[in-house]
Amino acid sequence: MPKFVLIENVGGFEKKFVTRPTREGTISVAEKAIQELQDAGYNVNKVIINAAEFMLPQLRQRVILFATLKNMLA
Repeated sequence: MPKFVLIENVGGFEKKFVTRPTREGTISVAEKAIQELQDAGYNVNKVIINAAEFMLPQLRQRVILFATLKNMLA
């Protein structure tokens, strides 16, 4: 298994698209990815950035998931 995982996608990754309904309701693809990474033994951090904050001429949100193996620092 890789020590680090980096996933980057559009802002809708966490809102507009949903996976199959669960008992708790529907969840976003981002939340499903976070659950799967955690189940595989990763700590996951989610950051939402806007490209304009980095002096790019666009108002585009990006979702970034950064995961590290839980036992990597042990």
